[in-house]
Amino acid sequence: MNWRPDPKEAQELLHKRLSDEKRWGAQSSYDDSWDARAEMAATFMRQSRCVLDLGAGKMGLRRYLEPGCDYQPADLAPLVSNALRIDLNTDPVPTGRWDTVSMLGVMEYLFSPQEVLVKIRAATNHLVFSYGVMTHNVSSVKQWRRDHGFATNLNEEELRSMISSSSFRIEEEKIFAELWGLKVIIFDCKA
Repeated sequence: MNWRPDPKEAQELLHKRLSDEKRWGAQSSYDDSWDARAEMAATFMRQSRCVLDLGAGKMGLRRYLEPGCDYQPADLAPLVSNALRIDLNTDPVPTGRWDTVSMLGVMEYLFSPQEVLVKIRAATNHLVFSYGVMTHNVSSVKQWRRDHGFATNLNEEELRSMISSSSFRIEEEKIFAELWGLKVIIFDCKA
């Protein structure tokens, strides 16, 4: 990953409540190490026959899904031609026959994550997503998040409450990583 944040640009986009298409449309914005997160998340999708991958990026998840699983990538600035273009901050979730919706490394960038969870719930009964919850509520962690374009600063309690109020229940969860005042958790949620 060669991308480095431009704090001034990130702050401006956050202030205007705009998604960062420039960043996510560049291959250099994606870190190959994120494939390990996709591999871990795929363990929650063993029974899935059709997966909508919101924020698909370089489509790392696809490699870890079961053979025969239909995979539909979707992204803000798709890197491949067969991906659906979607800005989760403004657009509805695509309709389809998804038995699972995946959203890895995306919720941090949503201005109204509760509304997005409600939209996803209308599209599926099974959601697998990750979120880096704040473990240290200090200004330096919040500043780092803002400089990287994060629109939310949820702690674990706030996130769990939001999931529950979106008519999902957490079936299982795995801690993916703990770093920089964050604990990245992958959640397996069902309606």
